[in-house]
Amino acid sequence: VVLLWSERWILVAELLPYIGVLILTQTLNSTTGNIFILYGKEKMLFRLGIPVNIVLIAAIATGAVFSYVHVLRFYSLAFIVVNLPLVMYVGFKRSFGFEMKEILS
Repeated sequence: VVLLWSERWILVAELLPYIGVLILTQTLNSTTGNIFILYGKEKMLFRLGIPVNIVLIAAIATGAVFSYVHVLRFYSLAFIVVNLPLVMYVGFKRSFGFEMKEILS
């Protein structure tokens, strides 16, 4: 990395663990919107999206007060703690009738 792009790119290494976790979880979560639409549950998707996005925006704003690393930390934490459980539980268990065993497997 240093040979290709200079020493400044080494600073990016601190962010990679957070980005790696987000890549994994957001790719799984991004496909759920299509499932809601296929099942005709657009209203539930909209209702889930409002509080989740408010929390994500608050996490980004809070992190911005401290540093760019905190933005990623708080966003990652909010996404994993709020978004994934809400979508998995409310979306898949309550809306579609999946059992938790099916969701987690």
